Amino acid sequence: MIEQIKEGLWMFLFRFKPYPKYKGNATEICEQIVQKCWNGKFFQTGACSYPLFWTRDFAFCTNALMSLGYKKEVHKTLNFALNHFQKQNKVGCYINRYGKVMNFPIYAVDTLPLLLYSIDTANFNIKPYKDFLNQEIQGFYKKVFNAKKGIIKEYTHFSSMKDHFIKNSSCYDNCMIALLCKEVTKLKLENPFKKYNFKKIITKHFWNGYYFNEDLTNAEVTGDANIFPFWTSVITGKKMFKSCLGYIQTEKLDKPFPLKYTKENHNGQIAASIFVPTWEGDKIWPFLGLYFIEILIRFNKPLAQQYLNLYKEQIEKNQNFYELFTKKGEVYKSLFYKADHSMLWASKYLYLDSFK
Repeated sequence: MIEQIKEGLWMFLFRFKPYPKYKGNATEICEQIVQKCWNGKFFQTGACSYPLFWTRDFAFCTNALMSLGYKKEVHKTLNFALNHFQKQNKVGCYINRYGKVMNFPIYAVDTLPLLLYSIDTANFNIKPYKDFLNQEIQGFYKKVFNAKKGIIKEYTHFSSMKDHFIKNSSCYDNCMIALLCKEVTKLKLENPFKKYNFKKIITKHFWNGYYFNEDLTNAEVTGDANIFPFWTSVITGKKMFKSCLGYIQTEKLDKPFPLKYTKENHNGQIAASIFVPTWEGDKIWPFLGLYFIEILIRFNKPLAQQYLNLYKEQIEKNQNFYELFTKKGEVYKSLFYKADHSMLWASKYLYLDSFK
């Protein structure tokens, strides 16, 4: 608890510091940021509020970093993370400044799947960690999985991408199980999920004929629910994606640039949200937008380029790569917090821009 208070104070004090400006065009700015996020031991997520290893954020950037020629640094980062995880006998959302493995606010459904995705993407040797990873897979299966239905346990709070919200077996979380199953098989680890057909399961529980519902009891149109069935390749149908895209655009989740989680804010937030109001509601998250663009390159490349150009404009206007924007496209700031800068996510922009 003391360490978390220190981290909160660190973020609060950052609110009063000016943002740096990088010289150059969008490509040059992002290249400088990626280099700045390498601290000699691991790739940190951001320059100020998040000078930490975050499993989720690193996974988001792994394929980009590999394509940009950072294989050595990616492998060092995975060694850093796995050594800490194995030593402390648990996989976590992040590793804090004191080397302690942490979750926020509790055990996260997507941590283990995304860690294995990073390992696979980086072609990293897991031999020294194989027993530990098998142990974590079995623990995950027992802790979060409803084996009878093949889904995340219902009415049970687990952390996730939208870690400020309590969900009822969300579509995103169930996509993470499908990803875990795929990565466990590819890495030749022990797979308790191999008998399940996650395409059928996710379609059955979340597809309403038009788009994917947010969770088992919420039919709201949300960005993450309609991105990750496709990003994980659980669902590959172009017709289904086109329908989801239509609802994303109708709800204006892509305006003024992509992507928001929701059109409006809603209930179910954890107590910490008081410090960052509407944090994961109608705000624009660049990393979510870039996930969205990554899928669009498969299904609608011209539209992907249009959205990527909007990011180019933002990067060059701000001379930085910011963490979060308001629904109007302004840099997010609350009484206690302002958006971080120099995000490692800039690597994803460079990667996606290479497809033009």
